[in-house]
Amino acid sequence: LHVNKNVVEKVDCDIVQNMFNQIKKVVCHIRRSHQQQTLSKKVVSYSDTRFNGALMIMDNFAELFFELPSALVNSNFMMNYNLIEKDLLDCVCKFLEPFEEVIVNLSEEQRPTLHKVIPLRQTLINSCVVEANDSNGIIQLKVFLARRLNNAWPISDEHRLATILHPKFKKFECSPDEKGKSINVLKSQFQKHQTIISPSCTNSLVSKHVIVQSSSSNTTSKSNNLLSQCFDSKVKVVDERLNPLQEI
Repeated sequence: LHVNKNVVEKVDCDIVQNMFNQIKKVVCHIRRSHQQQTLSKKVVSYSDTRFNGALMIMDNFAELFFELPSALVNSNFMMNYNLIEKDLLDCVCKFLEPFEEVIVNLSEEQRPTLHKVIPLRQTLINSCVVEANDSNGIIQLKVFLARRLNNAWPISDEHRLATILHPKFKKFECSPDEKGKSINVLKSQFQKHQTIISPSCTNSLVSKHVIVQSSSSNTTSKSNNLLSQCFDSKVKVVDERLNPLQEI
């Protein structure tokens, strides 16, 4: 998520930021001092040009956490290491996992991704809801990211059209606040191009009327994939002859 670099944004995420800064210092020292041979794998350095650069370095650091002291012997950076709380690091990595999955989902080059934006964005916003057992560091991180997602990731009419025209997202069960806006955009586009369609062609169109099955129906278990969790309820299709505008 990128914002105008000329705008100074108040982050208010001191606890996690301080931990992240300590991690970067330790990793930078280990790489410079050529002590990685004592570890089971190489440490990952931070790159601000990668969308998930922060998560990559923290995941790697958490995995090597108990091995790292061997690479910090006779080093002043052991003090930086001791300032890092392992439980907080694990919680942050766990919390950020869906963000990495969203990045992967929206980075596909061979398939369209426009229809995924609204449901995945809303999923991330929902994950930022503060829970009773959250630590202060996680609370700060959730509040910051929820605000950042809303302010720095705007939804366009193209996103709305792509979503409402997708069979698995058209009911907007994952993001009901966008449903009304999307219907209005679709109606506007339909009316704009309606004059192109002849009356005889319009009358022959067969629309699909969607009926949501009750939750008591036997359905297969949902996939753990983040995107599949955004799908509308399983539907069955019944043919009805309706005016195309009525379906909207």
